[in-house]
Amino acid sequence: MNITSLSRLALLGAACIAAQSASADIMLNFAEKPSADSVVVSRVLISDLTAGPKTRNAPMVTDTISIQGLTATIPVTDEGDARYRIAMADAPAATRDYFIDFYTSPGDNIQVAVEAVDPMLYKVSGTPLMDGIAQINAALEPCEEQLMRIQNGQLPPTAFAEVAKTYDRILMDYIEANPTAPATVYAMISLDDEPFEKYYAQMNPALASTPLFPFLKADKERRDEQKILEAKKQALSTGTTPAPEFTLEDINGKQVSLADFRGKWVVLDFWGSWCIWCIKGFPELKKTYAQYDGKLEVIGIDCGDTKEAWKAAVAKYKLPWVNLYNPDKPGNLTQVYPVQGFPTKIIISPEGNIMNIFTGEVPEFYTRLAELIK
Repeated sequence: MNITSLSRLALLGAACIAAQSASADIMLNFAEKPSADSVVVSRVLISDLTAGPKTRNAPMVTDTISIQGLTATIPVTDEGDARYRIAMADAPAATRDYFIDFYTSPGDNIQVAVEAVDPMLYKVSGTPLMDGIAQINAALEPCEEQLMRIQNGQLPPTAFAEVAKTYDRILMDYIEANPTAPATVYAMISLDDEPFEKYYAQMNPALASTPLFPFLKADKERRDEQKILEAKKQALSTGTTPAPEFTLEDINGKQVSLADFRGKWVVLDFWGSWCIWCIKGFPELKKTYAQYDGKLEVIGIDCGDTKEAWKAAVAKYKLPWVNLYNPDKPGNLTQVYPVQGFPTKIIISPEGNIMNIFTGEVPEFYTRLAELIK
């Protein structure tokens, strides 16, 4: 928005605003003619995304919009603040590399300049929120490149700490320079825990009325829950606390209990077919399972899948251990055990006590297991 022009030409500016609000469009402009003649547009209200702990089933509206020449025009919903995702009708995969992602409020006019579609390269502008997010992402781009190099093995893992420090510094600089900007909420959500708590405690009240604030509020609640889980995790990881008993259904419909494995070392592997790092960890876990044959039992506990998806994943990845299904309902095992993320691996002694809890696919799990099973 050109504030100077609006100040000089108040009446004309008011008329322009009224006209823009009436149309409230998303304009896609392609640098060159794409192979597809339409785009698939999905949107979900932010209020629905943040209504509860489970967001995968938030109601989504999907439509197909034709491309006219090098442009496509998409109406902005007037139902409330929303998240949009746009993909080409012939996109090869529903991944971040192939969709456009942004946020709108009623009355917004958004410009999306699409430079390429395979993979998707684009720029979103037209509102203070999206302009601010673009500014933040541009500043973070060198950090993102370094993180990718670390992930690909081009930089040592020891470089992560310095990159993370720079990442947070960029976010904090934006927050301090723009205390009431809508994109400040976006920056805060991306902060590490310690600076997050600092800036959340002193944030400007004006941020509560910005589109992404429900995400910030939900993020604060999640971080608080994580602190409680971390305290529970530390309290349980003493080697003297009995593992909570449970009984779940296995792949054949049989009821299986943790008590059935007393006398063996047990690893509870909390996973889901939707979890990339869970899947990446299977080869190493299979090696370990074979190495300690007769001494160790692995119990895979599926979370967040339908039964059909769970059974298909067990077959696809040829998981040789005991596989149990954890229903997605109140009081399930992720609430009984301190599961902070996926995968979570819990080592249980032959006596039935929790020895250690590991979140994520980390080498420390295998090192500790080797120390315990001699």
